[in-house]
Amino acid sequence: FAVEMTGDELLQFCKSYSNNPQYMLQQLLGQVYDVIIANRLYVGVWGNSNFTDISQWLKVTVSNAQPGSLIDSTTDVSCGNVVVGYDLQVLTGVAFSANNLQNKVLYANLCLRTATWQFPSDLPTDVTHRFYMTSNVTFISREQEVREETRKPAPPLLAPLPEDIFYPFTTSGAHQATA
Repeated sequence: FAVEMTGDELLQFCKSYSNNPQYMLQQLLGQVYDVIIANRLYVGVWGNSNFTDISQWLKVTVSNAQPGSLIDSTTDVSCGNVVVGYDLQVLTGVAFSANNLQNKVLYANLCLRTATWQFPSDLPTDVTHRFYMTSNVTFISREQEVREETRKPAPPLLAPLPEDIFYPFTTSGAHQATA
């Protein structure tokens, strides 16, 4: 997502929203942003979590929710501490079952990302420039060893066969000839 502003608009934005550095992200996400800040964001523990069963959902922790005031600089035409997106980190692990190993979400954290938007010095301040907003989602797999009791036993190399498997084609003793 990109926001286009002139240098003058950038400085005006920085002054007008100095106490609201997440303004652009609020505009981009709308009501989802309110859910994030109110700490009411959940992710499904399983890929097919039932939305009506709260036990199948995990609350996302939010860090850096209040990043501080915007910092403007007229010398280099910049605005610092602008919330330009978020990073969502999801920790996954294996849920053990002898017949069906599955990954599940163990923890999720959302962190607001801040940056300094600096207007290029080679452009006049009345020309527009794009300032980008980005967000990332990272899945981190927790390394786990499979417990011995969850492993299936190895199949036998040769299956034992019953004694009478070839009945009635079995013989007992040597063949007797009649004269």
